[in-house]
Amino acid sequence: MVMLIVSVLPISKVFGQGTIYGDLEIRNDYYVRDSLIGASNTAQYDNLKSSVDAWLTVNYANPEWDFDASVRLDGFLHSNLFNPGREAYTGFGIGRFHLRKTVNNLEITGGYIYDQLGSGLIFRAYEDRALGIDDALVGVRTDYKISEAFSIKAMAGMRKQRLGMDRSVIAATELKSFQSFGKEKDWNMSSGIAAVNRTLDQESMDAIVAIINSYPLDERFLPTYNSYAFSAYNQLNHKRWGWYLEGAWKSKDLQLVSLTEPLQLDAGSALFTTVSYAKPGLGATLLFKRTDNFQSRSNPLGGETILNSAINFLPPANRQLSLRLPARYQPASQEIREMGLSLDVNWKMNKSMSLHGTYSQIHDLGATPGDFINDLLYARGSISGLNSGKTEGALLFKEVYLDVEWKHSKKWKGLYGMYYTMYNRLFYEGEGLAQTFVYSPFFRWTHRISRKVSMKYELQYQHTVDDFGQWVYGMIQLNLPPKLSFAISDMWNLQTGPNVLSVSQEGSKSGIHYYSIFMSYTEKQHRLSLNYAKQVAGIVCTGGVCRYEPAFNGFRVNLVTSF
Repeated sequence: MVMLIVSVLPISKVFGQGTIYGDLEIRNDYYVRDSLIGASNTAQYDNLKSSVDAWLTVNYANPEWDFDASVRLDGFLHSNLFNPGREAYTGFGIGRFHLRKTVNNLEITGGYIYDQLGSGLIFRAYEDRALGIDDALVGVRTDYKISEAFSIKAMAGMRKQRLGMDRSVIAATELKSFQSFGKEKDWNMSSGIAAVNRTLDQESMDAIVAIINSYPLDERFLPTYNSYAFSAYNQLNHKRWGWYLEGAWKSKDLQLVSLTEPLQLDAGSALFTTVSYAKPGLGATLLFKRTDNFQSRSNPLGGETILNSAINFLPPANRQLSLRLPARYQPASQEIREMGLSLDVNWKMNKSMSLHGTYSQIHDLGATPGDFINDLLYARGSISGLNSGKTEGALLFKEVYLDVEWKHSKKWKGLYGMYYTMYNRLFYEGEGLAQTFVYSPFFRWTHRISRKVSMKYELQYQHTVDDFGQWVYGMIQLNLPPKLSFAISDMWNLQTGPNVLSVSQEGSKSGIHYYSIFMSYTEKQHRLSLNYAKQVAGIVCTGGVCRYEPAFNGFRVNLVTSF
């Protein structure tokens, strides 16, 4: 795949009393068929051979007028971005625009709006281009600053769907306050209450009614056009301590539990809280979340894609990882039934050494406090295994992460860590073992040779008997700032598992090397990078939002420039 990415970093040009700036990103992908890893049998690999994704944004801001505006043009040709491996999407049009003006403490915005209420439990409109998500609310928003302590916000519109819109209407409002109190004003409290209403369009309702009418008589029910969600949240800070608490409730609404189960009409609730402590050299955060039938979508049937129909965002309970092998087994936040608990600790032991650790546990909703305590020590085969058909209270995910960052000298710095995971692959992916145990030690060294030359080395190993089996990953990177960077890596499936696709002539499964060769060149505001990559299929997650990424083989060219 040749991927051409052009991103324009913002520069400014004075236009009257305002400023014009913009950005451009173009991706041109070229696909090289490789049936051994599953990079085949799609339109891109078999027929089209290439695809293009493009975004051009132009912004205007005038601080003297308290006014800003922007427009973005989106173009897609045989794109693999939105529904990887299943669709080649083509389209061109206005991807977003907005006009924003402030008048006497009232901010008025029209167009494509990105915002969230509280932590996002009942409403979040955001963009994550890596996952093909662009969930702007197309409509109008007003935000009025009542005083230094209070503000109120209201918005209404329709959810963006690629270059169009979902026809269901969403309206939301939020009242926020900020207070400081105590003799030394060292108690700070930020609070809010919010509400969201979604009204289904007639076309969606007709499709839902047709599905319900296909059920047996005793399973049919009367769907509702409107759903309502409410939340209250509070952030309390005192010296080194912080406590965030948010609770949410949702009226009866259609729930799409899975593609193989009938629709349900249920009310829902969600709870999310964190307690944090921080002082020089030490920080810790304890997190708990509980989700019960809290699926909120502009279209309960999913619209064009399930990801792009979600109205809300459920924060993840696990550690977010960027390491290549440990990140292979990350859980998706569950909308229907989930309880999660995590503890994260960062400790700077001295000037040259720091320790980071995380423990997380995620269960089905039926878990008791005793189950949580019991599973601190081991995974209970009696209910964690979904092979028995019993999921209530099941242990779905458990992780232990530990790393030590050690500055050996002025020129050498190392990262040494271990990651253990119990991942219920049968639950999250619908195949494999209910208890997939994964062990992933990892190492990273950075060598600063001179002011303009540095090297980075990575070595990772992963052991599991399920899925693709055992892996070794290695990477060497040479940096010559500010202009050049080179990297070569290999992800080798050294001992295969049941999911390996490649078969030797003798009929036995053989491991594959997934190579990557990368280089980049930077000249002032321009950056060009070239990459050949072979990528294994798997689940890709960002912030608890996950999707399946098929295997990939091809070339990528990235160009970043400014105008």
